Amino acid sequence: MAEPQQKRMTADEFLIWHQSQEDKFELVDGLPVLKIAKSNATRARLATGARAMAGGTLTHSSIAANLQGHVFAKLRGSGCRPHRSDLGVRTSIDKVRYRELTVDCGPVQGKSVEATNPIAVFEVLSPSTRGIDLTIKLPEYMRHPALRTIVIVDTIAMDVSAHSRDSSGQWVAKRLTQPADEFAIQATPARLSLAEIYEGVTFDADGDTVAATS
Repeated sequence: MAEPQQKRMTADEFLIWHQSQEDKFELVDGLPVLKIAKSNATRARLATGARAMAGGTLTHSSIAANLQGHVFAKLRGSGCRPHRSDLGVRTSIDKVRYRELTVDCGPVQGKSVEATNPIAVFEVLSPSTRGIDLTIKLPEYMRHPALRTIVIVDTIAMDVSAHSRDSSGQWVAKRLTQPADEFAIQATPARLSLAEIYEGVTFDADGDTVAATS
């Protein structure tokens, strides 16, 4: 495994470099930042105090699987496709992010490592990253010229924030907390409900996850 580079990179340089890495990184202000540790060597370093996401919870995984399955079914035949976190979203000249799910409506390019026309992104919150996701990454996505929908999904309670760009280009936020609540993925025929997102996931009265079952 190659060690993370310390020199600053452009998004193009990072996307090439990242293909040779076993671990998952994001590009932040020109520098690669460890996002998910996959290699044994990096996991060992994490045990000594380094910080990154070593893996997700069952709840996180269940929500991600629900998003992938339902969004894929609803977009079938539309010309748009959902992609999991292996597809990068370039948010500036020196930033590349990897979202839980990205809806891309660009031309199909089998060797592409980034979305060519991302119109929607889904972020599933984790306790260790929710602050960055809400205060730093969300504004980045809102500046992306192609994005029409940004969805933030909580994992400690049934709580979704759906941000949609209106006809004037302004972002409008909608908070959803009930199973029947739903939102549209702008520029597509798809609508998604919280019942679909949280299928198989239950919470107790205090909002803690009880189970994530099939």
